[in-house]
Amino acid sequence: MSLPEPEMARVQRAVGARCEALALAVMRDAGEAFEQCDPAGMHEVTWGALVDFSGGVSVGLSWIQDAQGQPNRIWVPEAGWFATVESVVVQRLEHLPPWCDFIGRRLSFVQIHTYPSNYGLSPSGKTWHQVPWGLEFAFEDRRMLIASACHGHSLDDPMCNDQIVVAYTPSAVASMIALRRGYVEEWG
Repeated sequence: MSLPEPEMARVQRAVGARCEALALAVMRDAGEAFEQCDPAGMHEVTWGALVDFSGGVSVGLSWIQDAQGQPNRIWVPEAGWFATVESVVVQRLEHLPPWCDFIGRRLSFVQIHTYPSNYGLSPSGKTWHQVPWGLEFAFEDRRMLIASACHGHSLDDPMCNDQIVVAYTPSAVASMIALRRGYVEEWG
């Protein structure tokens, strides 16, 4: 599984376009606003991230339950969805390092990262399926990984959860991918 068709189409429209703006969808009064680079090379927020591209293309990323009842997976909602969430505050980032280094860069491709899971809506409904946990945006000379992860444990717990982590350094992107390489979520 990659992503459901409407979500995949939103992502694919951005390929080949230039990054024009970046924002985080942080939870109001939760202390999630980006203030400075973390030595780990990533930033955690509750609601998600927004990336605007040339040609009027906007890609929003958050988390949601999947059709199998999976607790959480990465989700690509309509970018306007964030405006419907009362507790969301959008923090523009394009003027702040390291985010400003992505501005003007062309998106070469997007890699969807998954892991297998047999989690189901009920014990009798368990079937193996792929859970999309992150999208890796490959720009001309840098990468960004936006993933559904466990708050405070994104580098030691591979399971998707109700938090979004944006990895913006090569080592952070590599660490997030390495943690989930070979991970299988097996229930019951």
